[in-house]
Amino acid sequence: MFNIIRERVRQLEQNALRALRRVKN
Repeated sequence: MFNIIRERVRQLEQNALRALRRVKN
């Protein structure tokens, strides 16, 4: 179960980084 949560957190983190990059550019 923890593995699934980590995968979800990783996806959310990547989405956040992409959003920040979009805002920067």
